Amino acid sequence: MGKIFEISQLLTIFAMIVLPIVMVYKHQFSHKSRLASWQIFLIGTFLVWLLIQIGVYFTDAYLQAQLDVFDLDGNGSFSSDERSEAQQQAMMRVTSDTGRALAPVTGAIFAFGYMSILIMFFKLLGIFTKKEPSIEA
Repeated sequence: MGKIFEISQLLTIFAMIVLPIVMVYKHQFSHKSRLASWQIFLIGTFLVWLLIQIGVYFTDAYLQAQLDVFDLDGNGSFSSDERSEAQQQAMMRVTSDTGRALAPVTGAIFAFGYMSILIMFFKLLGIFTKKEPSIEA
């Protein structure tokens, strides 16, 4: 289960980085785009934020599943015979992560900054790669 979790994390990070780049690139260098840059910015920001939230959800589910292994009677609490050092460590991983709790806010800030940088980069790239019109006699 741990290997599947690591692969899903890598795929989420890959999608979070690559999908917006492809989306902004196609918009900037495609002549058929019907969307304005601000619309691409909003869609990309939401997409990156959503992928972050999906990653947090799966991380929570994975850590909770690791903790549930120690709940032998399945009642949701841990009796004295269910407590161990490994159970305490699993409990700390589930309960002591402020990053996951603040992911909606920090994810929005990251998504806004990431998409801002992408849009500006491809706008500048578009400006510098435009060819000068040639004058033919």
